Amino acid sequence: PFPLRTGVPQSRVGAIALAAISLVASDAEAQLDILKATGEIHVVSYPGFGANAGIIPGSDGLLLVDPVAGNGPPLPIQQFLERMSEQAPTVVLNTHGHADHTAGNEFFQERGAVRIGADNYQARRIPGLTLVAVVSHSDSDLIIKHEASNTLFVGDVIDTSWHPTLYAGGIAGFNEAVDLILSLSDETTDIVPGHGPITNREGVEQYRRDALEWIDRIEALLDEGKTVEEMIVDQAALSILERLVPEEQMSFLPGAAHQRFVERTISVIQAARAH
Repeated sequence: PFPLRTGVPQSRVGAIALAAISLVASDAEAQLDILKATGEIHVVSYPGFGANAGIIPGSDGLLLVDPVAGNGPPLPIQQFLERMSEQAPTVVLNTHGHADHTAGNEFFQERGAVRIGADNYQARRIPGLTLVAVVSHSDSDLIIKHEASNTLFVGDVIDTSWHPTLYAGGIAGFNEAVDLILSLSDETTDIVPGHGPITNREGVEQYRRDALEWIDRIEALLDEGKTVEEMIVDQAALSILERLVPEEQMSFLPGAAHQRFVERTISVIQAARAH
């Protein structure tokens, strides 16, 4: 169980989980949204960066997954830890190396934490965790499963707030990564994406169907000789995109980002054809 600070009762953790409230950091212009809270794990998100993070108590200290940063120090996540736990972070795990997931690394490494990512995870075994490297969103993706809480951190292989970004592994790498995620999960597994709400097996399966349908549609338009501009306004493609990007996020998909997504999808298709 979470080794809480004296004066912070277990009932408070339960209340947080049930109410799904936000903890506002006292000295930071930001807040951590609590997505999951039990005696075994906390999953939080810092809206300013949008990335999800995990806090797991271990025998030698806290394990942090993708520690979110802020306008620190002090980091909002550090303030949260100081309020909720007597343990200090000893290990930082990264689902991949992009800055929105690793920006808090240096802060904790300077205080003694050891970083573990896809490049070095095989050198140190952590009891209670399953770690597997894949290539999908990046060439250094690391899938992390916390067995006790049945929680799976998948980084940006899955993003429930945005369109798929499978640019390092392409279609094959994406499919292999999703197959692995499904093999490590069951119907009760909480699957934590790099960004967005926690999902489950059904959500991941639907995400893959929509992603592959998007690619198929862009490929069909490509074969018809359509331009990128014509692909952007294609109603069938737009319908798929609306399933991938939540309604409240569609307004944040400006023309340049939409065009870039289409162009990158074309690159993924051409790379698959080249092989």
